[in-house]
Amino acid sequence: MGNMCFSGNKDRVGEQEKEKPVQEKPVTEEKTDQEIPVSEEKPVQEKPVLAPSKPASKPASKPASKPAAQMAGDHGNVQIINNASAWRAKVEEAKNLGKIVVVDFTATWCGPCRLMSPIFTELSKKFESLLFLKVDVDEVQDVTAEWEVRAMPTFLFIKDGKHLDKIVGANKEELERKCNQYASTTVSSSA
Repeated sequence: MGNMCFSGNKDRVGEQEKEKPVQEKPVTEEKTDQEIPVSEEKPVQEKPVLAPSKPASKPASKPASKPAAQMAGDHGNVQIINNASAWRAKVEEAKNLGKIVVVDFTATWCGPCRLMSPIFTELSKKFESLLFLKVDVDEVQDVTAEWEVRAMPTFLFIKDGKHLDKIVGANKEELERKCNQYASTTVSSSA
């Protein structure tokens, strides 16, 4: 499926990627130019060369700071959660205010997550009766595990600290429909 990214049960994707090159290097080093046909050799060489050349042309801090800039910049009413204590505080705050929490469990390396980020921001501006939180699954792993998030993006709806609803994958229409549904519930119950 192209609308979500998966995470292993306990293994992080980053750790799995670190292991792969170690296993692949001996295989590529054993082959000589004579063993690999030219047509196969060029695509294999072009892909690794092109991928690193893009980050090399930009400072290393820019790719890392781009998601941070998006989060720190115009993020509407979305509040970024960086640790478990901030998570607990915001969920408790929402409970005390009678608000429903909408959480975007995301990852900087997840393409569908990056596509949904501006949509989530716009929804946070449109539905001010809801509390919008964003959790990076790699930074706040204990919260991610507690709520059993296995794929990104995962959008949770929480009321009074309890699971209310869930959307797994990048589905703009469904997310907007659920926000509308729960914003109406919040407004009618507080009226």
